[in-house]
Amino acid sequence: MAKKPVEIRFNAKTDHWYLSDFAPSLVIVDIEEGGKRKQMWFPNVAVAFNYLKTDNDVFREKILSCTVPSKAQYYGSEKAGCPVRKGWESDQLRVMRLLDWAKFSQNRVLAQWLIATGDAELVEYAPWEKQRPFWSINSKGEGDNNKGKILMRVRERLIEKAGEDHKIPLIKF
Repeated sequence: MAKKPVEIRFNAKTDHWYLSDFAPSLVIVDIEEGGKRKQMWFPNVAVAFNYLKTDNDVFREKILSCTVPSKAQYYGSEKAGCPVRKGWESDQLRVMRLLDWAKFSQNRVLAQWLIATGDAELVEYAPWEKQRPFWSINSKGEGDNNKGKILMRVRERLIEKAGEDHKIPLIKF
């Protein structure tokens, strides 16, 4: 009988909190918008992702000023009235892949912890979600778990590229 792979469920409140977008981790990316390029440093993936989700300067300032990741997530939400950049639906997975690559490739300790998860299936667990979540799964096991899928791919890349220097990712819009 085939052995079922280990599953690691994570969020900001579990033993594997470091996998969460809320985990403190310097994330450095180059951003190109409208032909202009700039390098930005973010305190975590949640702030970076929500900043990149909009091109509205007022909301970007609110998001950057957040010291608590959940606040950045709120300011980047529909609930707060944040306008989403054109084409975001098709860009969000690509942007999250680049941000997670930046997070783990730029921080050796976090990279080691991610690699130490072995071949476990990584599942972002959001039991509070009532509807089918895009990034995670809810308490009913519903959801796409895109975050977990991205992290498993980042883990594979880190193993493949062990010992190499990693370039700062470029995010183009």
